[in-house]
Amino acid sequence: MYPVNDKYTIAEISRFLNISKSALRYYDSIGLCRPSARDINTGYRYYEYNQLFQLNMIGKLKKLQLSLEQIKAHSSAKNVASLEKLLLERRSIIEAELAELNELNRQNEELIDKIELSKHKSSAFEVRQCPERYLYRMNINFSSEDLYACIKLLYSSYIKALHDRPSYDKGEILLEIHQENLENHHFLTYNSIGFFVKPFSGMEAKQLSSIPAGTFIVACHTGGYQTISKTYRKLWNYIEKQGLTVTGNSIETSIINISMTNNPKEFLTEIQIPIEADQPYRNG
Repeated sequence: MYPVNDKYTIAEISRFLNISKSALRYYDSIGLCRPSARDINTGYRYYEYNQLFQLNMIGKLKKLQLSLEQIKAHSSAKNVASLEKLLLERRSIIEAELAELNELNRQNEELIDKIELSKHKSSAFEVRQCPERYLYRMNINFSSEDLYACIKLLYSSYIKALHDRPSYDKGEILLEIHQENLENHHFLTYNSIGFFVKPFSGMEAKQLSSIPAGTFIVACHTGGYQTISKTYRKLWNYIEKQGLTVTGNSIETSIINISMTNNPKEFLTEIQIPIEADQPYRNG
């Protein structure tokens, strides 16, 4: 409880409300909260009891990261309507900041998950249900040796296609081998490159492709890209052995790559191949 006196010194106010003396002097200098009286002989500032509530509210609004200018404007009006307007504006800002922080946290967790996956990787194949995904795709035939040149071409194509339209939120780079080439065991040549994008209201579908939701058999490749065809071959041999029916192109995404480590032995790449749903499957 606040002690009920006729007046309080700056030291008492500072102690009661945990506000520094320098802050109280600054509030005085800008006219935010002036002392009710000043001793002409000593220069001491004195505050009235009711000013404790004003200073307490200033502290609360500062914790909400409102500027002193905004707080002063409210103090001048000093009514519920002005306070509500101020708080509603602050709420909108806080909600936007929370959304940004949640997205940052999602991206952070995504990177952590990739590292955790690399530590607990398995040579076994797994079946996974994936939602519909959107991508910006460039059809081009290339080998792994030309990957970085094709990534450069991809981004150039994207910028050219975009013109002055809003940029999509770009995700992971993906490489595809067409179903026909998979069936013919042509695992050394890719047929397209792209990156995943997050759909949003009003996006132009003609600029994007989609990968339908469905069932995928998934394998992980550890090491450099030069030997990834061996993992494709193992996965395809398993698909044939199990009698699974492939329904589309393979999708290859990098989980751990040169952006995260200089050691190719730590590279981790995921291969997904779509298969018919509800087929008998035994872990590989």
